[in-house]
Amino acid sequence: MNRLTPGSYTFAFVLAFLLHILIFLSMVIASLDWSRPQKTGSSGGEIINAQMIDLSTLGGNSAGKELIAEQKKAKAEAEKREKQRQAEEKIQKAKEEAERQKRIAEEKIRIAKQEEEKRQQELIEAKRRAEEEAKRRAEEEARKQAEEEARLKAEEEARRIAAEEARKKAEEEARRRAEEEAKRKAEEEARKLAEAEALRKAEEAKRKAEEEAKKKAEAEAKRKAEEAKKKAEAEAKRKAEEEAKKKAEAEAKKKAEAEAKRKAEEEAKKKAEAEAKRKAEEEARKKAEAEAKRKAEEAKKKAEAEARKKAEETRKRAEAEAKKKTDQELDDFLNSQLNGSGKSSNTGKGSGNNSSQSGNVNNGDRLSYQSKLQSYLAGKITGNPSMNGKTVVLTFKANRNGLVYQIVGCKGDADVCTALQRAITRTCNNRIPPIPGSIYQEDGISLSYTFSSK
Repeated sequence: MNRLTPGSYTFAFVLAFLLHILIFLSMVIASLDWSRPQKTGSSGGEIINAQMIDLSTLGGNSAGKELIAEQKKAKAEAEKREKQRQAEEKIQKAKEEAERQKRIAEEKIRIAKQEEEKRQQELIEAKRRAEEEAKRRAEEEARKQAEEEARLKAEEEARRIAAEEARKKAEEEARRRAEEEAKRKAEEEARKLAEAEALRKAEEAKRKAEEEAKKKAEAEAKRKAEEAKKKAEAEAKRKAEEEAKKKAEAEAKKKAEAEAKRKAEEEAKKKAEAEAKRKAEEEARKKAEAEAKRKAEEAKKKAEAEARKKAEETRKRAEAEAKKKTDQELDDFLNSQLNGSGKSSNTGKGSGNNSSQSGNVNNGDRLSYQSKLQSYLAGKITGNPSMNGKTVVLTFKANRNGLVYQIVGCKGDADVCTALQRAITRTCNNRIPPIPGSIYQEDGISLSYTFSSK
């Protein structure tokens, strides 16, 4: 659409003002009536009264005719003056109306100028907004540029025709319009240059943003690749460590199994040797008992043969000696350390009797305490039926109240030894019945125990 400049507005209003004046003057002239006289008037405050004279009273003399002619002349002059006054009034009114129209036109021109200034401000604001919009939407502006150029060409042609017509009407208007056109062209060129610069800057910014985004993407990809590499290396290291740990555990387990097997074989061997030793000792003890019994029978028979009187004493002495020998052999087998009083011998006869009595008391107390311990552990020791009847000798250290603080050793069947130690240390919390003072020894106590599952 065509743009209206301040010059075009001024020209339009001046032209409209002149047309209004011409129309008004035409209307005033057309309204004048020269044929009808006016009786009264107000021009200059003068009042004209026309006196009519009856011509019949004057007669036909020349004096009357002159008077009549003078009256007609005065009347004509009065009418002429009245018409002139009325014309002057109309002209004055036309001037006043023209002045009013002029003021109206000037007011319209002033309003038009204000509107034009406002429009110019709006155009400046629109231009600023358009420039900002051009920066943001550079690609869309480039597409619209062709349409804008075509529109500008059409406007240029219209302005050229209008300038030609205006030049014919007024050289001054043509000069002013030419100056405004030059100014507009300069502004348009400046706007085009600004738009081109804005487009170039937008493309440059876009290119830089793309390059920056590309660099950031490459850096991010590189960082992620490094992180993935580190994670992979850490995972590989962890798996290698786990594999090495598993291999070490398997190797350790294998070694432990081999060691356990070796220990089991050694334990089985020890058990077999202990069992063979026990059987050999048992066999020797039985042989000794049988030999003693045989010798006792022979002594008894011999004593009976020698004398009935001595037969009873010989029998009792043989039985006592056999019993003492049996007990001694059992103590030798069951105890690794016997009380010295049982084996000690002094030179005097009295000391020998005292030693014999002390040994008999210790053995009796030991047997009694072994029986008490057997009963105490009967419900606390566990094992399989194959362990029944097997006897072991346990050596331990404890206080007189029965608190066991060290297991020194155990001789005999390994399974019975293990079950006996477990029962004392775990089930009984290292507690056994109080130990009699007659058998108590601080350096260790040795007691026999026969396993029974009943």
